[in-house]
Amino acid sequence: MDIYEATQKLLTETVPDVNVSAYVLTYDAEMDSFLLPDFPAVTYNYAGITPIVSMDGAFGLNRITLDVEVWGDLEQIAANAAKVHKALNAKRTAVGNVEFTLVCIESRDIAELGLDFKRRYMRFTGLAEIGEDNGQTSL
Repeated sequence: MDIYEATQKLLTETVPDVNVSAYVLTYDAEMDSFLLPDFPAVTYNYAGITPIVSMDGAFGLNRITLDVEVWGDLEQIAANAAKVHKALNAKRTAVGNVEFTLVCIESRDIAELGLDFKRRYMRFTGLAEIGEDNGQTSL
């Protein structure tokens, strides 16, 4: 399991009734607008994955910066953001062969004029250790 599959599995199990996906902003020229996820949604994107390397080479440890956005109405955002924060912040979490240790360094609400939805942006930073994949994918 790679880090993206592990992140998808972790967030899907954290907010099971929500559309969870990697955030890819695409533009529809015919509609003249960006395509947004189906709400309620949780999207994620890695702003940085940097391997930690010693003189002996790489050993599976990476510095990561993970951006998570929670989309929907205010009640959905509050509930789902609390679940994501509780699952990721300040603890060691293993998903299969990937082990995350993250801390939330930024969290803010984003409201854009003329749009009928809101979102909460959260940035986590920390370490991810990617071990040998032995086919085990339990949380």
